[in-house]
Amino acid sequence: MTKQVVQSTTNERGGVSHASFEEVQSKEFNWEDFGRGDCHQTQGKLILSANGTGYWSCVTWTDHTHTHDVWHCHFDVVTAQQAKLFNKPQFDSPDMSDGDPPPHYEWGNAFTFDGDKYDAIGGVLQYCGC
Repeated sequence: MTKQVVQSTTNERGGVSHASFEEVQSKEFNWEDFGRGDCHQTQGKLILSANGTGYWSCVTWTDHTHTHDVWHCHFDVVTAQQAKLFNKPQFDSPDMSDGDPPPHYEWGNAFTFDGDKYDAIGGVLQYCGC
């Protein structure tokens, strides 16, 4: 696993909970394009909501593999002072194969976390490999 050393930026925004249609405050973290080996990630987005729900999404692909590469990533959620609040276990992409042009795989994972830690969230670090 390689650490994505650039900490993402955050955007405070209000979201709508589809279950109850009530406003839920959320923080959104975004990552620019980057790669590991012959794999790539773009459009990385992690949304953490005050109600303790989260969602990770991105697009990944591989340039030179016919045998099902997998993008692996996990996250450390930290305070503004970089103290670790919690981590999320590894998320894996679908099996990826190359092509001409290589197919892009859009995927994501929903998860929960301790919503009592929401106000302390100041950043997220992504660790990834392929």
